[in-house]
Amino acid sequence: MRRLTVLVTATALLAAAPTASLPVLDQWLSFVDPHSCEASEQLNTFLHSVSIWDESSTKMRIGKLDVPAAYQAFVGKPTLSSKGFEHTFTIPIKGTWHGLPMHSIVVFEREESEGGFQFVFNAPPSAVREVVNQQGFNVPRSGWRDPDDGADIVIGVFIGVSRYNGRGSLNCFVG
Repeated sequence: MRRLTVLVTATALLAAAPTASLPVLDQWLSFVDPHSCEASEQLNTFLHSVSIWDESSTKMRIGKLDVPAAYQAFVGKPTLSSKGFEHTFTIPIKGTWHGLPMHSIVVFEREESEGGFQFVFNAPPSAVREVVNQQGFNVPRSGWRDPDDGADIVIGVFIGVSRYNGRGSLNCFVG
């Protein structure tokens, strides 16, 4: 029995070790109102810097990322994938968000329409849902929530937790 306890303890310590050395990104990647997915000024500035509409070529392209100096070393080179009028920008991120190890931030843009973003974690959706709900996002077990509760509005926000490329993600989409 003692051998099992030692094995379980060692496994838990090894699993926690990678996140212990990662930077904490909570202050930068914060929300004014998690219930409506309203990003803080710093996060909003970053999200809007990811993409640029190039008038001359009439194409979306990667922008100059606006990242606070303290976090620049933890942000990787963005990539862009386009399919018709839909554009997906993926930015690798090293660090933790409220204890969850981050993998990337994905920004979705649609020409002449609304888009959204995802925080993608190296954690399962169940762990992501637990943490985001502790932060006030109130995502149900079904995975998605409309904070406007189906009100008759033109554009609303959809907040959810899902699996994205095998990882858990927090999703904030406008549509």
